[in-house]
Amino acid sequence: MSLIMIADDFPPAVGGIQTYAFELALATAELGQQVVVVASAQPGSAAVDAELPFPVVRVPTGGGHPSAAMNLSTGVRMAVRELTAPPRCLVATKWVPEGPAAILAVRALACPIVLLGHGGEFAMSGGNPVKWLVQRAVLRRSAGAQQAVVGLAVGIAIALVLASVFVPVAFLGGIAGQLYRQFALTVAVSVLLSALVALTLTPALCALLLKPRAEGRRAGLLGRLGARLDGGIRMAPR
Repeated sequence: MSLIMIADDFPPAVGGIQTYAFELALATAELGQQVVVVASAQPGSAAVDAELPFPVVRVPTGGGHPSAAMNLSTGVRMAVRELTAPPRCLVATKWVPEGPAAILAVRALACPIVLLGHGGEFAMSGGNPVKWLVQRAVLRRSAGAQQAVVGLAVGIAIALVLASVFVPVAFLGGIAGQLYRQFALTVAVSVLLSALVALTLTPALCALLLKPRAEGRRAGLLGRLGARLDGGIRMAPR
């Protein structure tokens, strides 16, 4: 199997992201897989690349995330020439700028994207709509498993935040505490139960209702209504 890894943060620079990107590429190469890394051009990178068991394509990534994404996507097209077979996968080691670079390059490669992320990127998206939109677009084009994990984490976080808002109200003193105690506990428990149902029973029910069925005429009133709805959706402009 052959793959291309996009890593803006890569040795000779030192850091946590650089280390895990380097170790991931090295482990993949040691397993006998063909890997090419697209990384940022840095002083002293030629000496580091000469000792690696896999080729590294260096491109300039200065000037902000948009220009870095464009240059990294160009580096991906250059990395294809280093492979003996078409890449089976495109790995982006961060959401930005590697994620947008993977989206720009994947159309010409026609291979899936595996998007990796770290905790800081989840935290940095808060309060910035531009970053949120970019990360949402990257997640839509990345592996479905990654998107499911993010949805699960967001659902749990929302439930815990809502519960943490109402639980302290139950411990208020005086007449206000007595008035709001039952209300606060009821809302907190209902939020937690709703989260439990949404994360367990609802996916199972969706899997049953959305199960693919054999083509054919649908029986009953609901079947005819569903067939008309499907026909209207197919006729709607995309």
